[in-house]
Amino acid sequence: MESEDKDIEYEEYYEEYEEYDEEELEKRRLEKRRRLKERRKRELLRKKKQRFLVVNMVITFIILLVVGVLVLNIHSDKKELRTEGIKYLNEGKYGKAEKAFTEALEEKQWFSTKIDNDIKMYLAECYMYRAEFTEANMIYIELQAKNTGDIDNNYLLKLIELSGALMKMQNKYYKEAYPVLKENVEAGNKSINMYLATCYYNLEMYDEMVLAYKEYIADYGVNTYVAYQLATYYLSVDNYTDAEAIINSGLSANDDDYLTQVKFLEIVYLEKTNQYEQAWIKVNEYLKANPDSEAAKKERDFLDSRVNIDPTPVNGGSQAE
Repeated sequence: MESEDKDIEYEEYYEEYEEYDEEELEKRRLEKRRRLKERRKRELLRKKKQRFLVVNMVITFIILLVVGVLVLNIHSDKKELRTEGIKYLNEGKYGKAEKAFTEALEEKQWFSTKIDNDIKMYLAECYMYRAEFTEANMIYIELQAKNTGDIDNNYLLKLIELSGALMKMQNKYYKEAYPVLKENVEAGNKSINMYLATCYYNLEMYDEMVLAYKEYIADYGVNTYVAYQLATYYLSVDNYTDAEAIINSGLSANDDDYLTQVKFLEIVYLEKTNQYEQAWIKVNEYLKANPDSEAAKKERDFLDSRVNIDPTPVNGGSQAE
């Protein structure tokens, strides 16, 4: 009986222990699942943060890239070069102005159509001052063809007509150019007097030519081109007084476009007025700067015969006794 009770007691104990062990295992399993779930959750959160950081880095890089491209293409030295070109243009330094305007147009910049058209107008004006009429005419035609209203279309058409007439003058079609140039002067564009005078000269209308040049000088002063043209005419008619005056004005002009030609006319003037010693000095100075000038070489040879005269008599110095 006692043995039986022990067996029953042991059996109850074993069942109780076995039940407790299963519960513990279940708890452990649940705890393990919970931890695993939390670990997965943390891992997902970590990956999500990593993805977020990568996306942010990519977006930041793209923004910086876009900003960089915008800065490079929206901002340039175009305005500064335009301002520099206008300064040179107003000072009569047309070569430097042309360079500045050309460089301004070469600057790449988005949304710059309006300022580019403005710069092209200044560049064309510069070409007109430098007597590069074909280049100016091409710019005016281009602007008129693509005009969006920024520039008055009728104004562009007049500039096309004027530059076309100046091209004809330059190509010696004086009769064809003359009416348009005269019309522009009468309309108030007094600067065209300089070119109208060229037509007058070649049409042998000399009085009108002198008057046109004098009107130009009254309005704009003397430049080297006007000095060269007037001095050439005055020397051709032996008007040495006016020739000397206009040559001196040309030598002190603010531009140097025709300065070399004016300097040579100074030599011709000195030679024609028998100032051989001074002419000899000037022609040698001229040839140092222009060693390939055939006209200057001929002038030097002539002056050499006037300055360096051989004192030995032609007959060897013998005299009849």
